[in-house]
Amino acid sequence: MSRALGLDFGTTNSVFATCAEADGAAAPLMFDHAGESLDALRSALCFWQPPLGKSVREAVEAGPWAIQRYIDDPGDCRFLQSMKTFSASPYFQGAWVFAQKFQFEDLLEVFVERVRARAKGALDRLPGRIVVGRPVAFAGASP
Repeated sequence: MSRALGLDFGTTNSVFATCAEADGAAAPLMFDHAGESLDALRSALCFWQPPLGKSVREAVEAGPWAIQRYIDDPGDCRFLQSMKTFSASPYFQGAWVFAQKFQFEDLLEVFVERVRARAKGALDRLPGRIVVGRPVAFAGASP
């Protein structure tokens, strides 16, 4: 198990990294999508109408899988990208997705849950320490 997990949730891309070395060296988690190995994932979500009686949280994908779902069936889904940009606005009061309201924290939670599910067991057991990146320069009028 790694000593720490690093998360850089970016406006466009996100990176997850583990730190297992005694010297503190970090390595990005790798993900497989469509025969390609990825060390960064698009910061995107795609929700589709859940089956009757199911939660909208059970009908969602993240990263390149979200993009693929949107491409495959754009009329039956809600595609969200650049979530970090609109969350900084004082006018952002949440996003309604199939009659369920999501705050920014909810969207980020769903994103991380879906990435964990796609990590082939690498994120099943989280370390006791998580390091989250923060922007060097904040966007918007009220950083």
